[in-house]
Amino acid sequence: MKHISFILLALLSFFALPQQTAAQNGSVNHEIFVSCGFLPINNLPSFSMPVHAGLMAQTEAYNKKKSPYIQVGYMMHFGEKIAAGLEYAYNSYKGDFRLRNSATSTRVGKYKGSCHTIMLTAKYDWLTRGAFRFYSRIGAGVALVGKPDYSYDANSYEYTTPDREGKTRFAWLVAPLGVDWQFVNHLSLFVEGGVATTGCVNAGVKALF
Repeated sequence: MKHISFILLALLSFFALPQQTAAQNGSVNHEIFVSCGFLPINNLPSFSMPVHAGLMAQTEAYNKKKSPYIQVGYMMHFGEKIAAGLEYAYNSYKGDFRLRNSATSTRVGKYKGSCHTIMLTAKYDWLTRGAFRFYSRIGAGVALVGKPDYSYDANSYEYTTPDREGKTRFAWLVAPLGVDWQFVNHLSLFVEGGVATTGCVNAGVKALF
């Protein structure tokens, strides 16, 4: 969490000066969005798995699952077509583990953890038709994959739990096509598609002010 707080503070400071200048010119247009990202392209990093002390047998992970990414973000418009801002995304992961090369595939335990992603993002509105805006968006940042927590189905004393450590990954998104529908004043729905570590399909709602 200390790393996340530092990165947020640094990135918000980056936007402070242009935001103040735009406000003086009376041309600021902000948006805050909440969305859900599906079909992420990133693979979970490989973690060290527990070892059965008595058998000296390594365990292996299987039945891996990831939740959709819950995203929140802020963007400031620089003119009518260009906007830039900051995005934060959260998701969780979990799975089971079993003895490697065992004659049976019986589960002996499970693990779980979470991932926090922070990205700088920018978009370009290239077409407006009534209440609809069509745009493209890009982003880059860092994904902080938290330490996994291990639990055992039985006889936990027989296993040696590895030293837990988090992982840091590069995060990015390229969304060539996004559609924004402003269905009422100050609110819009949007969906965008492309390739991203936080989801190749992203949909949500925006507050405009």
